[in-house]
Amino acid sequence: MSTVQNLNSIQNFLNNLNYNNIYLYPFNNDPLKVAIHVRNFTEIQVLTATNDIWNLHLTDLQKNQFTDLADKANSINQDFVQTNEDTLNRIYQIDLLQGANTPLENHIFNGVAF
Repeated sequence: MSTVQNLNSIQNFLNNLNYNNIYLYPFNNDPLKVAIHVRNFTEIQVLTATNDIWNLHLTDLQKNQFTDLADKANSINQDFVQTNEDTLNRIYQIDLLQGANTPLENHIFNGVAF
């Protein structure tokens, strides 16, 4: 997406935003749902729209509450990444051949080399 298209997309988003609802916490203040939702947007879109709302429409108290929610969502995402990395490290350490009775089983259980 070009920079102009990206800016038009962001401007369209901001023009259609209901500023009365920005004070409500997304997903009933559930950090897990926020973490999943955030992964679905590009960073530049999130940053541009967030800066506009953050700087022009929120009080300091609201900023602190949203920061706390974001910290919790980020913690969940970091835990998710760490769990995946731990699982992959365990898989990489498997070097024993698995018992198999047929060539098909052997290919299924032992066909992948890390």
